[in-house]
This record gives sequence, C-alpha cells and structure tokens, in this order.
Amino acid sequence: MLPGVVRVIRWHKSTGDAVRGGDVICEIEVENVSVEVTAWRDGILGRLVDDGGEVKSANSLAIIYEKGETSSP
Repeated sequence: MLPGVVRVIRWHKSTGDAVRGGDVICEIEVENVSVEVTAWRDGILGRLVDDGGEVKSANSLAIIYEKGETSSP
C-alpha cells in the first residue's frame, strides 16, 4: 500500500445505521497497521468508501448525519 493511503478492511456498521459517539464503525489499514475507527458523534452513518476501498488519508471514509437529515452520500 502506498504511504498516506487508507484502506477499509471491514465495516462494522452499514449505511443508514444509527451510531453513537465511540461506536466502532470500521477497521482500516494504514501503512500496514490495522486500526479501529470510532464514530465521532451520534447520528446516522453514511459510508463513502466500500470494503476494500482506498482513499488518501486526508479524505473522509464516512459522514455522520444528524437524525432526521435526509441527505445521502
């Protein structure tokens, strides 16, 4: 894997799932290290990257919408 690239190993939550701040939402690999990613606030998960997908480390993996928000990723 290239430096500065994040790969999603596995999602623990699906798009549309309710999450609470601190919930583990996925596992990622960064420079050969596996890390769990937690939700940063309560809301509804909108995934932006599928399992196995890669993004530059400065990009988002997901959006957490407020309950009642209707936008989708």
